[in-house]
Amino acid sequence: MRILTLPEKFDFNEWFILVSIIVIYTYIYLLQRRFPLPITIMMVVFSLALEKAADLIFEYPPYNFYYLNDKIEYELFDLFVCFLYPARVSFFGSIAKKTRKINAVDK
Repeated sequence: MRILTLPEKFDFNEWFILVSIIVIYTYIYLLQRRFPLPITIMMVVFSLALEKAADLIFEYPPYNFYYLNDKIEYELFDLFVCFLYPARVSFFGSIAKKTRKINAVDK
């Protein structure tokens, strides 16, 4: 098992990740529950699987888009970024469901 390392310096990258997590999970907590629990679980699992697949594709040459933080190896804040993907899917899913209801009323 690989131990996750801490960042070399706590700069804008880490602050952005922390603030993004706090803002999006606070917003989701304040939203009404728009999806049933099985659909929510399916969206979370699908988004994590999609994130991990894209992560593996873009991690290796010729792309090398993976190195976002201070170190080349996987660090603790890279793991925190993984928790943003399910929240975004839930966020945009609730927006899509809300706009669909608005469009259905307009017709």
